Amino acid sequence: MSLTRCIGMLAGSLIVGTTFAFPIEDPVGDTSTAHMQEQINRLQKSLEQVQGENKANKEELSELKSQNGDKWLTQERAAQIRDVVQDVLADSETRTSLQYSGATAGYDKGFFLASPDGNFRLVVGGQLQTRYAVSRLSNSSLNGWNKATNNPSTPKVDRTAYGFEIRRMKVEFSGNVIDPSWTYKVTAIYNSTYNQAPVAVSPTATNAGPGAGTATASLEDAWINKDFGDGLSLKMGQFKSPFNREELVSSKYQLCVERSLVNQLFSTKFTQGVAFTAKGDNLMGTICYNDGGNNANESALEGNQSNSAGYALYALTGRVQYLAFGNWKQFDSLTSIRGDAQGLMFGGAFNYQQGGVTIANTPTTAVNGDGNVTMFSYTADAQWMLGGANIFGSFFGNAANNIAGASLPATDVGSSVFTYGATLQAGYYLTDEVEAFARFEWYDTLNNGSNGQPHEAPTLVSVALIPSSPFYAQHNTIYTVGMNWYIAGKQMKFTTDLGYSVNGVMFTNGMYSQSITGADYRQDSSVGNGGQFVFRTQMQLLF
Repeated sequence: MSLTRCIGMLAGSLIVGTTFAFPIEDPVGDTSTAHMQEQINRLQKSLEQVQGENKANKEELSELKSQNGDKWLTQERAAQIRDVVQDVLADSETRTSLQYSGATAGYDKGFFLASPDGNFRLVVGGQLQTRYAVSRLSNSSLNGWNKATNNPSTPKVDRTAYGFEIRRMKVEFSGNVIDPSWTYKVTAIYNSTYNQAPVAVSPTATNAGPGAGTATASLEDAWINKDFGDGLSLKMGQFKSPFNREELVSSKYQLCVERSLVNQLFSTKFTQGVAFTAKGDNLMGTICYNDGGNNANESALEGNQSNSAGYALYALTGRVQYLAFGNWKQFDSLTSIRGDAQGLMFGGAFNYQQGGVTIANTPTTAVNGDGNVTMFSYTADAQWMLGGANIFGSFFGNAANNIAGASLPATDVGSSVFTYGATLQAGYYLTDEVEAFARFEWYDTLNNGSNGQPHEAPTLVSVALIPSSPFYAQHNTIYTVGMNWYIAGKQMKFTTDLGYSVNGVMFTNGMYSQSITGADYRQDSSVGNGGQFVFRTQMQLLF
């Protein structure tokens, strides 16, 4: 029998005994001796019954005491006290966790940890892109390479190059400190690179790919931003120069496997500087003073001398965007899933800089290698989100001028070299998870006599002498078609596309030294020796 039952029965006995201590009135007022005796007998019987039950309870209580000794009540009380203490400690730990780290830990487009007031927040996320690519040169391009080696009977480049690569692996740290108006972002990246042009090898060697392959680890974003309210903010550190729209959209949210070659040709990529942004309901503008296009991860004083090519004295970049309808957030991506609201946005930007860029090709290598070149690039773009379909287009122009003047070597440029480019791409969701897309690209560096180069590379006797500068006269048209399969929304995406370059791809680095490595196109042997196919298939994971 339980302790609770024993105590309950004892309490019941006391109540009954107390009740019997009071005289019972006869309800009908019968006071005869016979009637009184009958009541006494009934009470006596009841009392004996209660006494018998009390005796049984006492015997059972004595048995419990003999089994547990004097500690039976102490152990029960100790167990209850332990439960109370554990509850108090658990509550205390929860309150401490809420105060320092555990209040808002979880996952929201990245694993995050934040203080309960939201003033301190750290988000850790990342991106992984693993890719298989095939590049197949035309017969004319392959023959041009073989002829250039002076060994026509021993090909130095295979017609088809293929293989797997880790295109991008990024780890991102972002959040805010002090209060939500102070935000930051740091991005570490690992990616694969290789030389776009075949390299000179021994007559008996065979080079299946475009050149020596390498892998690099570097820093992309590393900035601090202060939000002053009313749409005004100031950013300082390393970030993407606010120039071309396709580059500003993260590689996470592109339409095709990779950005266009036109984008690579004109892209200012990452730079270091300070940017001021004003953002309203429908209009946003940014002005940025920086170290120049693609001038990331460089020392502040590097090249600050008269004979240092590849150093931009200064750069000024500006961008303005107009939101006709929709919301700003939806334009973080180049795709529009089914059910999304419609939106339309127009943009324009410029980049002006003086000083060389980090590529030692005309016209950026001036007299005495001082790199004294001015670059003025401009762009206009539009994007239409249709809730299940999307259209994006952009136009580019650039004027490069070696301002050193007369008495230039034959390989240098004394007047401006003009380059133009355009892209047009569209996507359409066949189902909620499958999207088909197509892209058109065009670029042209004019043969206006300024750069002294025709639309074809000169006769060469060495692979190493085939020009790869973006400032040589060249033109091209590229077509791409493909499909996206959104396995788990944008967190897990499988993309496959096929591209065709009508003319030869001649440049290996853009005008601001942005490598075209990630596009998986190889350099052709001549502008006229085009017809290169590039097949790419890629799995992307965001975590």
